[in-house]
This record gives sequence, structure tokens and C-alpha cells, in this order.
Amino acid sequence: IDREVSKAIKTMLKHYINVNIEVNAIPSNRYMGTIFGEPIEERPHIFRIRWCADYPDANDFLYKGFTEEEFYARLNSNLEVLELFEDVKKQANIDPLTGMYNRRYFFSNGIGMYEIAKKESSDFAVAIIDIDKFKNINDTYGHDTGDIAIQEVAKILDKNIKEDGLVSRMGGEEFCLILSNRNKKEVDTLLNDIRKDFENNSVKPPKCVIEYTVSIGCSFEFKNSLDEMVQAADQGLYDAKENGRNQVRYR
Repeated sequence: IDREVSKAIKTMLKHYINVNIEVNAIPSNRYMGTIFGEPIEERPHIFRIRWCADYPDANDFLYKGFTEEEFYARLNSNLEVLELFEDVKKQANIDPLTGMYNRRYFFSNGIGMYEIAKKESSDFAVAIIDIDKFKNINDTYGHDTGDIAIQEVAKILDKNIKEDGLVSRMGGEEFCLILSNRNKKEVDTLLNDIRKDFENNSVKPPKCVIEYTVSIGCSFEFKNSLDEMVQAADQGLYDAKENGRNQVRYR
């Protein structure tokens, strides 16, 4: 690969991913194939550009003898397609109000987590969190303030759940958690810490201050499916609401 094309690759990839580049030569006996980048294991900040003839998953190729301009345009076009794909994927999986995963992502990814945990008999819990008397917040302060209250839930959950978990907004004021690799005592401690965070928290939208609690339902027992565990956690949430709110109940 000549120096000018090498320079073009470096310029384009640095522009998009801000890494250093090493470039391998394209074999002279190959006339078409795929150029792709991969991180070097021992030096992850370095990206190696490799040439692979007849790569089976390629969606584009260039005949040998291409110009720098043609390569640059083709690479730019493919990068734009990848960026568009990522944007569409993000829109499909992310809740726009909170920036958290949505119901679709929860089930599409949670099922795999559930099946692995069940197969390995490892600790696995599903919990549902719901704002207490959320309708009163909307009726008293308006839906904009209600949205701020929902965003506050996302912030507190994000602060408390850093790893071995999946957090999603299921809709309205309801959030669902998957907690992996935590025993019952650890889950109980975590969920009550979250509950207390809300109990001691206040939100200050324009012209008002609101305080609210949450109720939590949780299921530890493996069922026939993840959906059944979610339903069991929902029954726990119902028990918490019926018994005075601001508490954690298990099913």
C-alpha cells in the first residue's frame, strides 16, 4: 500500500477514533479484499489496518489500483453508514427521557443473562421500582415536573448500580432491574439503600420542591422465563403498594 493511501487511512481513522495507526502492506498478488482495523492486544491504543482477501462479511471492496480519492470517499461513505446504524440502534434501545435502556432492550438482552444464570445456577434477581403516588406529582405540579421526577430515578439507579446489572425504564414511572452475582442479602441491602436514597432525597424543579418515595418488588426464584420473573417481581411491587408503600417486598 503506497504512502499516500496509508496517510489517507491514518487521517480518516484518527478523525473518527483518535488512535495511532500501523499499516500492513497489501500483497501484490491480490486484486481485491477488505481493509479493516483492529486493536493490538498488547497495545490497545494502537490500531492495525489489515488487508483480508475475499473477506466473507465484507459489504464493499476496491479493485487494486484505486485512487486515494476513491478510497477516501468509499471509507467515508461506509463510516457514515456505520454511524447511521449506531444512531438507529441507539434510538431503538434507549429511552429518550432518561437515557436509560428501554423495555425492548431489557428483554432482548435480559433473556440471555437469565438463561446463562439459570444454566449455571448463579445468583440472579429481578426487581421493579415504581414512584409512589406519581399521579399526585403530575396533577399537582404538571407533567414537566413529573418528567424531572422520572429523570431523578434514573440518576439514583445509575449511582447505585455500576456493574453486574441491567437497568431499564419499562414505561411511565416504572423501572426494572436485573441484578446478577449478588446473593439475597446483598440484593436486599442494595434495594433498601436505593429506597432510602429516595426517602431522603428532594428534587428542586423551577418554583417548587418535591419529595417522593418508591416501592420495590423483587423476585429471586428462577421461573420458566424471564417474563415470569418480571411478573413475580410485579406482584411483590403490588404487595409493597398495598402495605403502605416505601418498602421492598419479595416474591
